[in-house]
Amino acid sequence: MEDVRHHLQELAANGIITESRSPYASPIVVVRKKNGKIRMCIDYCTLNSRTVVDQYTMPRVRDALDCLLGSQWFSVLDLRSGYYQIPLGEEDKEKTAFICPLGFYQFERMPQGISGAPATFQRLMEKVVGDMNLLR
Repeated sequence: MEDVRHHLQELAANGIITESRSPYASPIVVVRKKNGKIRMCIDYCTLNSRTVVDQYTMPRVRDALDCLLGSQWFSVLDLRSGYYQIPLGEEDKEKTAFICPLGFYQFERMPQGISGAPATFQRLMEKVVGDMNLLR
Protein backbone atom coordinates (compact mmCIF):
# COMPACT_ATOMS: atom_id res chain seq x y z
CA MET A 1 0.00 0.00 0.00
CA GLU A 2 2.95 2.30 0.62
CA ASP A 3 3.98 1.92 -3.05
CA VAL A 4 0.51 3.05 -4.15
CA ARG A 5 0.64 6.00 -1.74
CA HIS A 6 4.04 7.04 -3.13
CA HIS A 7 2.80 6.67 -6.73
CA LEU A 8 -0.30 8.80 -6.02
CA GLN A 9 1.83 11.46 -4.30
CA GLU A 10 4.17 11.56 -7.29
CA LEU A 11 1.27 11.93 -9.74
CA ALA A 12 -0.24 14.71 -7.61
CA ALA A 13 3.09 16.53 -7.20
CA ASN A 14 3.52 16.53 -10.99
CA GLY A 15 0.02 17.93 -11.59
CA ILE A 16 -1.19 14.76 -13.28
CA ILE A 17 -3.99 14.02 -10.78
CA THR A 18 -6.00 16.04 -8.26
CA GLU A 19 -8.57 15.14 -5.64
CA SER A 20 -12.03 14.65 -7.08
CA ARG A 21 -15.71 15.11 -6.27
CA SER A 22 -16.84 13.55 -9.54
CA PRO A 23 -20.09 11.59 -9.95
CA TYR A 24 -17.98 9.01 -11.83
CA ALA A 25 -15.62 6.49 -10.24
CA SER A 26 -13.51 3.72 -11.74
CA PRO A 27 -11.68 1.15 -9.59
CA ILE A 28 -7.93 0.63 -9.60
CA VAL A 29 -5.97 -2.58 -10.09
CA VAL A 30 -2.42 -2.77 -8.71
CA VAL A 31 0.06 -5.02 -10.48
CA ARG A 32 3.63 -5.69 -9.40
CA LYS A 33 6.13 -5.52 -12.26
CA LYS A 34 9.10 -7.87 -12.66
CA ASN A 35 11.47 -5.25 -11.25
CA GLY A 36 9.43 -5.10 -8.03
CA LYS A 37 7.86 -1.69 -8.71
CA ILE A 38 4.12 -1.33 -8.93
CA ARG A 39 1.92 -0.46 -11.84
CA MET A 40 -1.35 1.14 -10.90
CA CYS A 41 -3.98 0.51 -13.58
CA ILE A 42 -7.44 2.01 -13.67
CA ASP A 43 -10.30 -0.14 -14.90
CA TYR A 44 -12.02 2.16 -17.40
CA CYS A 45 -14.16 -0.64 -18.90
CA THR A 46 -17.45 1.06 -17.99
CA LEU A 47 -16.30 4.47 -19.25
CA ASN A 48 -14.93 2.97 -22.47
CA SER A 49 -18.15 1.09 -23.15
CA ARG A 50 -20.00 4.43 -23.16
CA THR A 51 -17.44 6.36 -25.18
CA VAL A 52 -17.73 7.14 -28.88
CA VAL A 53 -14.64 5.56 -30.42
CA ASP A 54 -12.16 7.91 -32.11
CA GLN A 55 -11.64 6.46 -35.59
CA TYR A 56 -8.29 8.15 -36.19
CA THR A 57 -6.12 5.70 -38.11
CA MET A 58 -3.06 4.32 -36.38
CA PRO A 59 -0.03 3.87 -38.66
CA ARG A 60 1.05 0.42 -39.74
CA VAL A 61 4.42 -0.56 -38.25
CA ARG A 62 5.70 -1.57 -41.71
CA ASP A 63 4.90 1.91 -43.09
CA ALA A 64 6.66 3.58 -40.16
CA LEU A 65 9.78 1.44 -40.66
CA ASP A 66 9.74 2.05 -44.43
CA CYS A 67 10.03 5.79 -43.72
CA LEU A 68 13.44 5.12 -42.13
CA LEU A 69 14.95 3.53 -45.25
CA GLY A 70 17.96 5.49 -46.46
CA SER A 71 18.03 7.76 -43.42
CA GLN A 72 21.38 8.65 -41.89
CA TRP A 73 20.37 10.95 -39.03
CA PHE A 74 17.99 10.02 -36.25
CA SER A 75 16.66 11.79 -33.19
CA VAL A 76 14.72 10.68 -30.15
CA LEU A 77 11.75 12.33 -28.47
CA ASP A 78 11.46 11.57 -24.76
CA LEU A 79 7.93 10.21 -24.54
CA ARG A 80 8.34 8.09 -21.41
CA SER A 81 5.20 9.65 -19.98
CA GLY A 82 3.79 10.80 -23.30
CA TYR A 83 0.10 10.64 -22.45
CA TYR A 84 0.69 12.72 -19.33
CA GLN A 85 1.91 15.57 -21.53
CA ILE A 86 -1.58 16.04 -23.00
CA PRO A 87 -3.96 18.15 -20.87
CA LEU A 88 -7.60 17.08 -20.61
CA GLY A 89 -10.49 19.40 -21.35
CA GLU A 90 -12.30 20.62 -18.22
CA GLU A 91 -15.46 18.78 -19.28
CA ASP A 92 -13.59 15.44 -19.42
CA LYS A 93 -11.59 15.49 -16.20
CA GLU A 94 -14.39 14.25 -13.94
CA LYS A 95 -14.94 11.24 -16.23
CA THR A 96 -11.42 9.99 -15.43
CA ALA A 97 -12.09 9.82 -11.67
CA PHE A 98 -10.85 6.75 -9.83
CA ILE A 99 -11.25 5.54 -6.31
CA CYS A 100 -8.86 3.58 -4.13
CA PRO A 101 -8.39 2.98 -0.40
CA LEU A 102 -6.21 6.11 -0.25
CA GLY A 103 -8.66 8.56 -1.79
CA PHE A 104 -10.72 9.76 -4.72
CA TYR A 105 -8.83 11.37 -7.60
CA GLN A 106 -9.21 12.46 -11.20
CA PHE A 107 -6.73 13.09 -13.98
CA GLU A 108 -5.72 16.54 -15.16
CA ARG A 109 -3.77 14.99 -18.02
CA MET A 110 -4.65 12.14 -20.36
CA PRO A 111 -4.49 8.77 -18.60
CA GLN A 112 -3.70 5.42 -20.14
CA GLY A 113 -6.59 3.04 -20.49
CA ILE A 114 -9.24 5.35 -21.93
CA SER A 115 -10.33 4.33 -25.41
CA GLY A 116 -9.45 7.63 -27.12
CA ALA A 117 -5.91 7.93 -25.72
CA PRO A 118 -3.94 6.12 -28.47
CA ALA A 119 -5.64 8.02 -31.30
CA THR A 120 -5.27 11.36 -29.51
CA PHE A 121 -1.59 10.71 -28.88
CA GLN A 122 -0.99 9.59 -32.48
CA ARG A 123 -2.74 12.70 -33.83
CA LEU A 124 -0.52 14.90 -31.63
CA MET A 125 2.69 13.14 -32.66
CA GLU A 126 1.82 13.53 -36.34
CA LYS A 127 1.20 17.24 -35.72
CA VAL A 128 4.54 17.58 -33.89
CA VAL A 129 6.68 15.84 -36.50
CA GLY A 130 4.75 17.30 -39.44
CA ASP A 131 5.80 15.82 -42.75
CA MET A 132 9.16 14.60 -41.42
CA ASN A 133 7.77 11.07 -41.39
CA LEU A 134 7.23 11.35 -45.16
CA LEU A 135 10.76 12.48 -46.02
CA ARG A 136 13.33 10.05 -47.30
